[in-house]
Amino acid sequence: MLRWARYLAVVAAVCLVIAPIIVSGQTLARLRETNFVQRAGLRIEPGLSYTLGTNAKEFFQDYAQVLGGKSREFSTPVSGTLRISRHLDEYQSIGLVAGFTRTNLRENYDYDPRVVEVPLAPAQNVTQNMNIESIPLMVCYDLYPVDRQFTSYIGGSVGLGISHVQWYEDITVSRSPGARSKGERFDDWLYHLATELRAGVSLGFDGSTQSAVRSGIRIECAYRHIPVRSDFMRNVARSFTLPPPARLLNSYTLDIGGFAVHIGIMVVLRHK
Repeated sequence: MLRWARYLAVVAAVCLVIAPIIVSGQTLARLRETNFVQRAGLRIEPGLSYTLGTNAKEFFQDYAQVLGGKSREFSTPVSGTLRISRHLDEYQSIGLVAGFTRTNLRENYDYDPRVVEVPLAPAQNVTQNMNIESIPLMVCYDLYPVDRQFTSYIGGSVGLGISHVQWYEDITVSRSPGARSKGERFDDWLYHLATELRAGVSLGFDGSTQSAVRSGIRIECAYRHIPVRSDFMRNVARSFTLPPPARLLNSYTLDIGGFAVHIGIMVVLRHK
């Protein structure tokens, strides 16, 4: 199954790269027949995002009830993005957006079998270290109601996400019966869906609207859905001497998306 997922991921990535190029080529040929080609441009938009509301409810429920963990969410991720798009007409653009998101779970606590809901081991000190790095590659579409120096827009993106998840537990040595030992719990690359809906405003810096190069800033709010799914607790279940709940062998979804605030730089290169 993982092999097929990788093949599909490669095919999807190729399609994401080729499709906008074909559309842009056809569109540019059409635009050359009109005066709009003097205003149509390639938009290059690097930026940073601050994301709130990462969701992993079922994961953190068992993380607390079985492992005795105290955290209930991952760290708030900061993301880097790069969006490259071309106008279809005066009000629409299509392109590609790539990003990098990193979030983690790091904490140290004393596991106490008297307070957890599912006691399976003796008292030990536990340090959790879980990192998730995700690279979404998406086709993006934006709608600009008007062409002004200060304009609002709405848009969306859909495509493929590639994530690397690492999880290591460091547990103090104990001679008590049933004590757990430290070790790597998960380390794998995962392929999944990545989508985004957004709305924002772009503010062009002072200058001629017909110049070959224009620049400005972009501020937007977005909702991202980046569901990373796998059997993250399978090796955790094997670390217990007593049989843990069977649900630990199932898959969990870690949605490292959520509501995001994005600030970026906008550079528009126009054909002259």
